[in-house]
Amino acid sequence: MRAEEQKAVIGAMQEQWRTLVPECATPQLKNMNVRVVQAPVFDVAGNPTRGVWMMVGQFEGCGQIRVMNLRYGFGLKASW
Repeated sequence: MRAEEQKAVIGAMQEQWRTLVPECATPQLKNMNVRVVQAPVFDVAGNPTRGVWMMVGQFEGCGQIRVMNLRYGFGLKASW
């Protein structure tokens, strides 16, 4: 994953966190995994053209632990 994409994923997950735990604005990322649902296919520039996968991150802060998911889907003909 490119650095700018990783930053965007973590940022989106932190936004989810702030919605669920509004009194704790600065969670710490403890773990990040990728779950592949449908193998991704990339073009020559490294951009995804097909596939489905999830980024799963565990965040902790202010005595709370949450697992945040961000799902990617490219080139899909049906809803998922």
